[in-house]
Amino acid sequence: MKKLSKCKKIFIVFILIILSICGFWFFRSNLKKYVTNYVHGIVEANVVNVLNNSSTDAINKYKEVAENFITLDINKDKEVKVLNINMLYINCLQRDVASLSLEYLIEYCDSHEITIPSGVVIGGMIFAGRGKEIKIKLIPIGATDVQYKTSFESVGVNSTRFSLYIDVVAHCRINVPFYVEDVTSSTSILVVETIIQGEVPPYIMS
Repeated sequence: MKKLSKCKKIFIVFILIILSICGFWFFRSNLKKYVTNYVHGIVEANVVNVLNNSSTDAINKYKEVAENFITLDINKDKEVKVLNINMLYINCLQRDVASLSLEYLIEYCDSHEITIPSGVVIGGMIFAGRGKEIKIKLIPIGATDVQYKTSFESVGVNSTRFSLYIDVVAHCRINVPFYVEDVTSSTSILVVETIIQGEVPPYIMS
């Protein structure tokens, strides 16, 4: 009887451990699903807004010299033969955008708090939106990546629009109990554009 009683205790402990593990993974799965489907989108949209604001503020510092970002070499027939991109200004702008974006992102993560109802870990419509709030911590990951790109677009008759953009990419980590998820947010900001009479210049210097 004692041996049987001991076996029962071991069996009960084993069952409790299995149920605890299953319960943990069930709750974690529901939490992961909610974070992926709902919180992920909110964080991505908010970070994009932060990047837009920081990039715009950085670009505004260069308003007075914006015309120097690109120069055109025109021949006697009034054709654009060479388009020069001033990399000194571009590099300075990229540096300022990266620095300001990271500063704004850290400030956003420190000052904004996202919460989700604990009922989401149980699942189902009955418990949705109920229970104690679970705080979500946002953490910036690494440096902000900034690159420039150019594009040509035909507009009107014998005219081409040249545009110069900067692409900004930032990474954040959503940190909740028992689960983390990384979010990548990106945006593209127009820096300068001009209309070129004629075809695309055969030479682009940068």
